[in-house]
Amino acid sequence: QMVKGAIKDLVNIYPSSGSLFGGTPVDIRGPPGFMSNVSGGYCVFDDDVGAMEVIDNTTVRCRAPSGRQPGPVQVMVRAGLELHGGVVYEYRAPPSVVSIEPSVGSLVGGTSVLLRVSQFRASDDARCYFGQAWTNASV
Repeated sequence: QMVKGAIKDLVNIYPSSGSLFGGTPVDIRGPPGFMSNVSGGYCVFDDDVGAMEVIDNTTVRCRAPSGRQPGPVQVMVRAGLELHGGVVYEYRAPPSVVSIEPSVGSLVGGTSVLLRVSQFRASDDARCYFGQAWTNASV
């Protein structure tokens, strides 16, 4: 919920969702000049604080902290003495592997692997890790 006294003037958040584990870079846009002459601040995702970087006088980049449970949270930006709000970020449950085919492959690599995954969106970053090695995946 919005903190009493917060200015409800933030206009956009991108991406508007990310991992429950946190760490997602999130760009938040406010009205023209809302970050002018502001030397510091931070982002608040419900009650959890995230680091903030000023991109320009209308945009900040925050790193989403880890969430407490999947679902939407209010996001606010502390800019100097002002608290700005009005955008929502959704924490998503992490994907989990339902099945893998085949379950074994060649030691030299090159085996195509089919993973069936729950809680996965086509827009998510798709990579497969095999020990310390990884490869991009196609969705």
